[in-house]
Amino acid sequence: MTSRDPNRRSKAKIEDVGGRRREQIIEDPSRARAHTLNRVGQLVYLLNGILIGLIAIRVVLKVVAANPTQPFARFVYGFTQPFTAIFEGLVQNPTFGNGTPLNVLEFTSLFSIVVYLFVAWIIVRLIKIVFASSRPKRIHTYEE
Repeated sequence: MTSRDPNRRSKAKIEDVGGRRREQIIEDPSRARAHTLNRVGQLVYLLNGILIGLIAIRVVLKVVAANPTQPFARFVYGFTQPFTAIFEGLVQNPTFGNGTPLNVLEFTSLFSIVVYLFVAWIIVRLIKIVFASSRPKRIHTYEE
């Protein structure tokens, strides 16, 4: 714990008019932990954003009746299937169009997007509640 560690301490030097020097050291042990928790939260949101983006692409591919045998569509459907399967049967997905394959508006996938947004928010809040430090700042003042 050195004075150069920006996550733990910061120093402020003040010169008085009378030539006396005053040095103030502010020690904040919870600052580094808060920074780490924010980074973990950003990682959770990033991973969740990737998942939600792929589910949104899945919705678009189903609406435009994309060819499911093409590699990109196969990847998107295969990756998102485990995440949307738990919502299948919850609501009906309307189909439209005369051709083969039918265009499908997957409400189950749209519902899963909302649920996964909520779950990510809950995870980040729980991480901050459980691991946040409640230690107060310490201020040390030295005068010469």
